[in-house]
Amino acid sequence: MRILIALLVVAALPAAAQRLDPARFPEKMREEVAEIAAAVPTHPNDASVLYQIAALEARAGLQDDALATLERMTALRSGLEPRPRDFGALPEDPRFAALIARIRADQPPVVRATLAVTFDDAKHDSEGVAWSARTRSFYAGGAGGSIQVIDARGRNRRFAAPPGLGMVLGLRVDDRRGELWAVSYNRKDMNDTGGLFRFRLADGALLRTYPVARGDGDYLNDVAVAPDGLVYATASTSGSVVRLNPATGAIDELVPAGGAPSANGIAATGDGKALYVATWYAVMHVDRATGAVTELTHAPSVAAGCFDGLYLEAPHTLIGVQNCNHATGRILRLRLDPSGKRILGSEVLESQDPLTGRLTTAALAGKDLFFLSRPERFANLPPGTTLQRLQLLRLPLGGA
Repeated sequence: MRILIALLVVAALPAAAQRLDPARFPEKMREEVAEIAAAVPTHPNDASVLYQIAALEARAGLQDDALATLERMTALRSGLEPRPRDFGALPEDPRFAALIARIRADQPPVVRATLAVTFDDAKHDSEGVAWSARTRSFYAGGAGGSIQVIDARGRNRRFAAPPGLGMVLGLRVDDRRGELWAVSYNRKDMNDTGGLFRFRLADGALLRTYPVARGDGDYLNDVAVAPDGLVYATASTSGSVVRLNPATGAIDELVPAGGAPSANGIAATGDGKALYVATWYAVMHVDRATGAVTELTHAPSVAAGCFDGLYLEAPHTLIGVQNCNHATGRILRLRLDPSGKRILGSEVLESQDPLTGRLTTAALAGKDLFFLSRPERFANLPPGTTLQRLQLLRLPLGGA
């Protein structure tokens, strides 16, 4: 019924623009506009696309256009809530505040998470977290080239900090082989190695480093391990997916540049046949044998873009941490059809939680999802501010 209502709502909307003209925008924005414009003809009524169009319009000073686009997005009832920082001066407009109020009235907060762990080091910041059923521990990457381990009692200590490890982004445990994989981002003016680091879970020993050469400005972001041990990492700027064979060290691209725009979260299926890759506007199904990319289709009421973390909860169920097109960030469950190529519906599992701040990624541990949150980004706080420490929150999932 909800899908039918959403389709009727879309039918009642004004005709969507068939193109987004970069010439209407300041020259310095045109490259970014062109990337978004490429998706408009095939996604004229997609909430994730409309969000980005409105953000571009607002930043260009086209406030009336931005509000009209946000009205279109809101009418889809996807629950996306604009982040004020994405919309220039528009949040100062009373009409923007009224729009936010309508969105929140239509999509009330969902607050179920509880605090599990507070990190001891106030300066520890992290983008990635992983769970090992073998060691009964969590692993959290650090911005300063280190990885923390959190044991069953919530105690956290340094797990590894080898030379060359940069800012740690994606993390993934391979319990079958007793290993931890980390994505290393080479920080500016630091002697870091950009690529993948492979650790032994038992003692944190570095087994091997795999430098992955990328083009200027490109970087690896998240990582997944398939059942056969092959490792896959998303490259966000180029929109590609890199494949690594740990046995031989061979590295190639399963998905070439542009095949998965702004590729971020990634998950491997349990049968070893496919990957799911998050992009800025959609989730992609990737055939591991051929590299064929198929966008997951869905009703207009589903917003399937901007998942920083993506996890396979069950054969036809994905969990995603959606954070670049929602004010507070939220966690969604996506239910797929038997083919795994269509989203039948989405369920909000967590949103507008006062405990949460900047959501990044998560880890599945049995019937719970544990996700990272820092109430404030410490790097942006004025001198003398008491730091609010990084937290790991527990969200019970119930049955999938």
